[in-house]
Amino acid sequence: MSMTYAQMKVQETLANEANEAYEAYVFGDPNARTGVCVEAANGWESSGDGHWKRAVFVLPNDAKGMYSTKVDFEVKFARFTAQVVEVSATDAKGNQVGHAAGKVPVGEDGDGEGPPEAHLQKLFDAADRHGVDTGESDHSVGDLQDALRQAWKLMTPSQRTQLIESEPVQATLEQNGFDTSDDDLADVYGKGEAGPRA
Repeated sequence: MSMTYAQMKVQETLANEANEAYEAYVFGDPNARTGVCVEAANGWESSGDGHWKRAVFVLPNDAKGMYSTKVDFEVKFARFTAQVVEVSATDAKGNQVGHAAGKVPVGEDGDGEGPPEAHLQKLFDAADRHGVDTGESDHSVGDLQDALRQAWKLMTPSQRTQLIESEPVQATLEQNGFDTSDDDLADVYGKGEAGPRA
């Protein structure tokens, strides 16, 4: 079945974004003895659900007479948009290889945004799928609410304070008419801890 002109333009846009994400991805330092270099890459495969994949073949810089290793490179787009939400590369064992541009792998700087972000996206995808499978979007919302409640239980009072005072949370509360300085939010911070600053 042939694509319409509009569909072709959408695919072209997604391909351009996927190529940019691939070109910017840091598989490893090509100048370091322990780094890796990219030898070749196959073409893109898209599943129609916003996932674009390609096989990439990398080789350690200090390798002599070795065969290259296949890495699965994947770009995920937000649903029905060309916004890239996740870029990853994994080997046959599921280990992460390299990192997206501008992100430090966990363990190198102590403040990375690697695997934990991927787990969070997996949670979002699972909640979305629950809503689609049941035909009721409330299930997606409910799943994420349950996850947030569980995260809340695991937070220290200080972490709860940081969350409530973060810009996205403050914006949500204020846009919906909630005063974050109210006493009825005091339990957010734990017993004996002050509420949000005025």
